[in-house]
Amino acid sequence: MGDAPHLGRSQRSFGSMLAGLFVIILGIVACGVSLIVGVDVACVASVDEWVPVYPGAVEISESHNMFRAKGMGISQVIYETDDTKIDVTRWYLDYQSSIEHRQNTIASSGYRVIDSPDGEGTQIIIYSECAYN
Repeated sequence: MGDAPHLGRSQRSFGSMLAGLFVIILGIVACGVSLIVGVDVACVASVDEWVPVYPGAVEISESHNMFRAKGMGISQVIYETDDTKIDVTRWYLDYQSSIEHRQNTIASSGYRVIDSPDGEGTQIIIYSECAYN
C-alpha cells in the first residue's frame, strides 16, 4: 500500500497555528471596523449634503444614539440663528430645490424651523436616521 502522503510533510507547531488564528481574527476585526467607519462617514456626508447647516447658525445641542451626530443611528442637532424664520425657511427651500435632481444616499434626514423659545431668532432642528434597523 505505501505510506500516506501526509506523513512526509513537516508538522506545524501549536504556536504557529495559534499565531495564524490570531492573524485571521485580527483581519476579521479590521474589516468590521473599516466597514463601520466607512458607513458612518457616508452617513455624515449624506446628511450634510441634503440638510446643511444654515450659514452663521450656532449649534446649541445635539443628541445621538451611536458614535456621533449625523452619523450612523438616529440623531438630532439644534442650531440657532438671529435670522427670521421666514429667511431660514426660504434658504432651505431654495437649497433643496437646487439639489432635487440628485439621488438620495443612505441617510434619511430632514429639518424643522421654529421660533426660538426666548422669542429672539430662529432654531433649526436637523434630524437624521442612517444605517439603523
